[in-house]
Amino acid sequence: MEPNKINVTNKEKVKSINHALKTLNEAANESAEEIRGMLRKDYSRLTEVFSDVKPQVESSFREMRDEVVTTAKQTVDKVDETVHGRDV
Repeated sequence: MEPNKINVTNKEKVKSINHALKTLNEAANESAEEIRGMLRKDYSRLTEVFSDVKPQVESSFREMRDEVVTTAKQTVDKVDETVHGRDV
């Protein structure tokens, strides 16, 4: 005796494939929205962190600028003294 075979028509196959594609498309859209939400949240956190540290960073850059200017002036004075053999 031959086992029972399930006879699936082409129309049913297409319907099944369409259903599977629709399901995959919905899952992809949900995943894309979830990723966008995560990115928005991370971007918000990042801008918050930057705004929190901005005053310290500005202060550090001012201090560094002042030190560079002072060092540059000292170097210029030293070079001038060495080249011209006199105190400035």
